[in-house]
Amino acid sequence: MSLQCTIYSCKVGFLSHGRILSVVNCSSRCSTVSKVPPPADVQSLAFQWLKDKLTNVQLLYDELTGLKEVREAQNRVIDAEKNFILAQEVRRRYQGELTSLQKKLKDIYNELDKTPRGEDRYVQLITMEHSLIKEEKRILEIFQEKERNERDFFSTLSSAVKMGHEKERAQAERTKYWSIIGSVFGTLLGMVASSIINNMRMKELRNLINKAVNQNSGVPVDYSDVLNENENQLKTLVSSIQQLNQSFKENTKRSEPVHMKNEEESSYVITSGVIISFILSAALVLVFR
Repeated sequence: MSLQCTIYSCKVGFLSHGRILSVVNCSSRCSTVSKVPPPADVQSLAFQWLKDKLTNVQLLYDELTGLKEVREAQNRVIDAEKNFILAQEVRRRYQGELTSLQKKLKDIYNELDKTPRGEDRYVQLITMEHSLIKEEKRILEIFQEKERNERDFFSTLSSAVKMGHEKERAQAERTKYWSIIGSVFGTLLGMVASSIINNMRMKELRNLINKAVNQNSGVPVDYSDVLNENENQLKTLVSSIQQLNQSFKENTKRSEPVHMKNEEESSYVITSGVIISFILSAALVLVFR
């Protein structure tokens, strides 16, 4: 974010000769401007952040498994091999120069054997021999030094290769141990997860059983209510029948036709009560079955 200010009005005082005397009462307006990065920059930043996180994870994995040490050992082997190859090339070059000088000296020796000592050619050959011997001595010293360097680099290469093999074996052992630890941890995690799932399932099963038991325990209460209601209705019906019988006994003294009629009504009521009682009893038996 950035702050932008704009001066939009000022009162300026002047001298008599047109020079500015002072500037007073200036008003300004400031606004905050937020710089929003374009979508491309946001994507690049997100990609860079993800790349850094993956790199850190990879480095942590390399340190835990020993791959970092193996890579360092491999790099040392590569560097030692490069140095050895370079020293070998330098040694071969000086060896070639030394071989060439020795060949020239051999030719000069042959010429000296063929040249009489009294000739000027003999003196020239002796001078050439002397210079070549000096050059041979110098090249031989350099060659011996380069040969020692080559042996040293070869020893360094051998040590680096040996160290690399040891690092690889150590890395393999560490990876094996980490694999065993991971397997044990995964097994324990699976056992814990399976036990949690089994406990959850058993809890659900117990809840279902308790719910079913509660529902079944509530059914007899409902049946008892129905039974009580039926008993009340039956008592009401019996009382009604008794009232009808009582009224029938009272009306028997009035007249025979009326008595016969009431007797038929009473028989009908009694028969109806018996039928209703039988129906209620059958219904109760079916309900409790």
